[in-house]
Amino acid sequence: GNTAVAGGVLWIPGNRVMLREGLQDDRERALDYLRQLAQGQADDELIEAFLAHGPDMLDFVEKRTSLRWRVSLLMGAVADYHPTWRGSNVRGRSVEPVQATVALAGPLLSGGLLTAADAAGVPLWTATPARKLIARQTDAGTQVLGVEAEQHGKLLRIRARRGVVVATGGFERNPEMKRHFLRGPSPYTL
Repeated sequence: GNTAVAGGVLWIPGNRVMLREGLQDDRERALDYLRQLAQGQADDELIEAFLAHGPDMLDFVEKRTSLRWRVSLLMGAVADYHPTWRGSNVRGRSVEPVQATVALAGPLLSGGLLTAADAAGVPLWTATPARKLIARQTDAGTQVLGVEAEQHGKLLRIRARRGVVVATGGFERNPEMKRHFLRGPSPYTL
């Protein structure tokens, strides 16, 4: 996909990389910014989960891969796409692999993750679309137990012991999603 020509930048408010570099963030300001960005199209529960667990994800990747993070040089001094919006942060929410040049770190990012997954024995299935998450409600909230997926026309029910990673890729070939989420014509794809 387009990761091969992407900057490899992750946008994670309140990350500990920015704290290591002496930069500060405010959770309530990040929440305000994300709510504006979502334009009512994301549940507050998802936004809250992103803010709560995004920094942990960066730490998890650093502990289990060869990737190390730094505050993004690619994004320059202005890290948020809408710097005039309430809650935007001047710098630090965007991070990238330390080894990145100021060009394209997408392959570095995906390559580092793929190498770590392969070393850990993680099976990666392509052409296996997830059809739905299998979940149950608990006192603590929703617990994801697994996923229903389709592989070569056969329905699979896959139980998750520790979690489900949803890595969906882009939607540039889905005309309905493009009309809904993109603000202008987009006749081409990568």
